Amino acid sequence: MRSFTSLCPFILIFSLTACFYSPSEEYLSNVLSPNTEEYSIRTNTSGNTISVISSDPIFFYVSMPVKSEILDVVIDSDFNYLGAISFNSGSSIQWIPPTVNGQRLEGMIRLTVIVSSGSGSLADQVGSEIVVITREWNYTADLTPPAPISVSNIESQEGDLIISWDLGQKINYKSYRLEINHFDSNNQLYHSKLVDFNTNQTPRYIDRDFLTGRAEYTLTQIMQGLEIVGPTVSHEYDFNLSFELEEDRSLTLFWNTLPHYNNVSELSLQIDLRIPGLYIPHMLRETLESTRQTELNTDFAIAVEDGYQWIIIMTIKSNTNPQRQIEERIIID
Repeated sequence: MRSFTSLCPFILIFSLTACFYSPSEEYLSNVLSPNTEEYSIRTNTSGNTISVISSDPIFFYVSMPVKSEILDVVIDSDFNYLGAISFNSGSSIQWIPPTVNGQRLEGMIRLTVIVSSGSGSLADQVGSEIVVITREWNYTADLTPPAPISVSNIESQEGDLIISWDLGQKINYKSYRLEINHFDSNNQLYHSKLVDFNTNQTPRYIDRDFLTGRAEYTLTQIMQGLEIVGPTVSHEYDFNLSFELEEDRSLTLFWNTLPHYNNVSELSLQIDLRIPGLYIPHMLRETLESTRQTELNTDFAIAVEDGYQWIIIMTIKSNTNPQRQIEERIIID
């Protein structure tokens, strides 16, 4: 009897260690649903309207408790195709919407997001407690081409040649291009340039490369492979080099004012002489003191003889490219 009593504590310990607990399905089913007011979906646009002009991604943001996570996302729309949707471990969802060049899409989209409750309950831990959030938006994708645009104003201000334009009433494009071509008095192209803009930039450009002759400006809107080319607008400037011979046979030269004088680094004069069987260059070479001059008395006597031919060359050098220059010339014979 005494030995049995001494074994009782060991029997009791063995009985306790052999027990274990398992929650039943009935317990899990009684877990309360979470408060759905903590959950919502928003976009970076206001209200219930989404308007797009390209296939750039649209981001949705899910408000939910810190411990919740997105389990699945489903998007539905009035269109035959839905675009591409993806989400990460955070609270954002990326949607690349359906867009068709040259067309307009309009209808409803519905986004359904399935998230874990984040309550920390046993049901949440085994994935049995979820929250389903749904929201709808009016969706418009307007990719019909806008009306062409063109340069509307060309003027010189404080030595700069300023080009400006209007983006148009329908700005459903994101970027556009300004094409610039410069021609000399002989209609030879001496400079060409393409400048890219986006619609957030000021519609204005300072043309620092034009010297004399004719400038042509063309604007092209770009939207997902479509290009809408506007009319070309021209701007002309004639140097109009002329001369007078004074009584002492000295030569005085005249030319138009250079309104875009900031584009010019230097004005220089050269006088060459051609006589029968001989060409004599650089009878006179002179750099003008200012690019804003409009006349020059050379104090150089011109001999007018039979067979004499004087070539007067005024060189206009570019301020942006030292290798670029325009020559205006007259011949006195």
